[in-house]
Amino acid sequence: LRGTRADPFRWAEVRRVERAMIPEYIAAVQQLGRHLDPDTLTESIEIASLPDQVRGYEDIKLRRAKAYRDELARRLR
Repeated sequence: LRGTRADPFRWAEVRRVERAMIPEYIAAVQQLGRHLDPDTLTESIEIASLPDQVRGYEDIKLRRAKAYRDELARRLR
């Protein structure tokens, strides 16, 4: 049911954050791809792996999502 109209939690904050993170991640990977070369490969892989940290339930996931977004913004400067 997750992600469908039948999902009773689709308007919960954690679900809204999850949905918002998808285009943010795509944009970040596209940006990394434009500057990818042997010198930036390791850093690019680390940045692309940041969403793996966004786990847990509700408050935990929201805190980790914020930390992910902060770290992503810092590293993409």
